[in-house]
Amino acid sequence: RLRAEEERLRAEEERQRAEQAEALLAQYRARFGELPSE
Repeated sequence: RLRAEEERLRAEEERQRAEQAEALLAQYRARFGELPSE
């Protein structure tokens, strides 16, 4: 049972990290336009 809880917390952290990355990317695009195509 404890392991299931740890897995759930880890998944939640992963999701939050992904959302932060998306937000940073959106801010970057808003400031600089699209990413360089290199």
